Amino acid sequence: VHGTVSAESWAYGNGWYCIQDGSGPWSGIYVWEDPNRENAYGDSVQVTGTVDEWSGLTYIWASDYVKLDSGKTVEPTLVSSGEISTAGANAEAYEGVLVQVKHVTISNPDLGYGEWEVNDGSGACMIGAAADYYFTQADYDSVRSITGVLNYAYDNTKIEPRLAWDVVEASEYTRIQRIQQVRYSSLLKTNEDNQYDISFAANQDDPHNGEGETVKVRGIVTLPTGLSDPGAGIEFQIQDPNGGPWSSILSWADDETQYPTLLVGDMVEYEGYVWEWLAWSSSETELYVTSPNIAVISFGNPIPTDTVKTGDFRLPATAEQWENARIVVKDAMVTDLEPTTEGLFMVDDGSGGARIGDNSTLIPDAGQYTDPPLGTVYSYIFGYASNRYGSYSDSSTYQLEPLYESDMVVGSGPPMVDKAVRVPGTPNSSDIVVITVDVTTNLAVQSAVLNYSVDGGAYQTEVMDAGEDDSYSGTIPAQSDGAFIEYFIKATDTAVQSTLFPSDTSANKLGYVSRDGSLLISDIQYSPWKIANSPYDGYTVEFTGIVTADTAANSNFGAYCIQDEENQWSGIYAFGIDALLNRGDQVTVSGTISEHNPDWDYKWGLNTVMLVDEVEINSSGHSIDAVQVETGALADDTTLAESYEGVLVSISNATLISFNDYDVSFDDGSGPCRI
Repeated sequence: VHGTVSAESWAYGNGWYCIQDGSGPWSGIYVWEDPNRENAYGDSVQVTGTVDEWSGLTYIWASDYVKLDSGKTVEPTLVSSGEISTAGANAEAYEGVLVQVKHVTISNPDLGYGEWEVNDGSGACMIGAAADYYFTQADYDSVRSITGVLNYAYDNTKIEPRLAWDVVEASEYTRIQRIQQVRYSSLLKTNEDNQYDISFAANQDDPHNGEGETVKVRGIVTLPTGLSDPGAGIEFQIQDPNGGPWSSILSWADDETQYPTLLVGDMVEYEGYVWEWLAWSSSETELYVTSPNIAVISFGNPIPTDTVKTGDFRLPATAEQWENARIVVKDAMVTDLEPTTEGLFMVDDGSGGARIGDNSTLIPDAGQYTDPPLGTVYSYIFGYASNRYGSYSDSSTYQLEPLYESDMVVGSGPPMVDKAVRVPGTPNSSDIVVITVDVTTNLAVQSAVLNYSVDGGAYQTEVMDAGEDDSYSGTIPAQSDGAFIEYFIKATDTAVQSTLFPSDTSANKLGYVSRDGSLLISDIQYSPWKIANSPYDGYTVEFTGIVTADTAANSNFGAYCIQDEENQWSGIYAFGIDALLNRGDQVTVSGTISEHNPDWDYKWGLNTVMLVDEVEINSSGHSIDAVQVETGALADDTTLAESYEGVLVSISNATLISFNDYDVSFDDGSGPCRI
């Protein structure tokens, strides 16, 4: 079948999505278990699969998926609540169809499991809770409109809204979540175009200059006037009393003499229009105040505060939902004192680094701030999430902005494990390998344990010995030639708080191949871990291979490609070679393996590359045949794609399906890949 995605899988926990090939009755259907679920609302798709029934719900169990186009729209069909109610006259006909009911009374705000009931006078229908649409139905008597796909589950028909925009409250106030929340598929594209994350209420044609919808809002002040510098105007933030994702917005006005001083905890209401402020390469949703006055309703209200992981600041998919929200990170250690000119320092709670900013006028600027010692653990850092600086492409956009120095509370957290080093870095079958790490804590270290596995076998443990300063060391016995060893460290303090290194061992570990003689490129490239870092990241290695990309490629990319077998995992990019190499040259190179070439990180980050120190041309005239692959094997974020990184590949009998300013996409029927 062909259709347009009306409800993307991201909204419903990646379990299913809906497509339509028209409007009205019988035009939509659910799709389950598609091998490529990275679809977005408005994608035109071709789905192949088996029709089945699950407890009365018709769906396609998909075996193949092809994206044909994008940017389409699916308009909801207006229905009455009675006709689509359980056993309603048209309930079956609208199953899987995007529908809308209008001007409904909330007849029951709590049916259990987050579900509720509405009625427009024709009969009651259920509203499901499969997606997060941030509507507290107990706070309202009625709703102007509800949009969603019609579902049938657990013997009931129900409308499933997709996000906050789908539920329009019958109130003079627009809830902040409805202004802020955007589709998850859009957040995944923000590093391609900073307009993907704009509010639905902004001017879609000119979001950074045009006026969007005028709305009236109500919320609690979390950033008071006077703590940021908007020039001659005022700037403040409010948050929904319930807190949570998408619950806060920044507001500003030109004339500070026209409006009152606003304090943290003030409940305020006012009108303004929505627009997007373009900051560097990021886009921030804001509300320009148009009310003649800002009404202060009450004072000293409690501040909703959510706990967030530092790693959630790295990408829009997890960070954008906290834009301007009052949040706290816990047990975060200082890992970098000079992350950027716009931040004080970097902290990490084990999930990834986040910058601490100095936007508040009560926080000294980065150049004047007395830095905490590296390794300092903050029990709490309160602040709000800001995305005014940096770039989505290198995860530097978002940072946490404390209001006062007292928002940063030094304390004790779990131990920090750092600087894992093995000696030798490239072991052979006779080497006993010594693993050394630094373990720091504000308490005392109870134990540091080395865990290692050989060729995927059971993990063995060794208690590491304490050395000078904060170092601990343990050994891995010599292993046979060609064995693959992976390992991680667990450190525990006297409060029985533990830390793993790497922090998420389900996604990443450390490792090496016990290899007599020179390493194979596959030894360097192969990674069984989700993050797919090279086991030799940061180590100096030597290998021999054949050049597959000549000087023209080196001039364009700054790198040659070298390959030693016609297989997966057998190619690599090599930077820093000044010699003119030709395709077919056999070379021996030595240098450092890196996952982040510092000179080209914006383009080569997450590629395993070699930073070459020496190169020797052994002979010329060799050949490497391209590995024949299906386009689907090279699709974004597939496991197979990682194995072909740096490998000479070829696709055949593929159709051009889309293009933009940077690349084109081809598909041979197995899924799209980019050229």
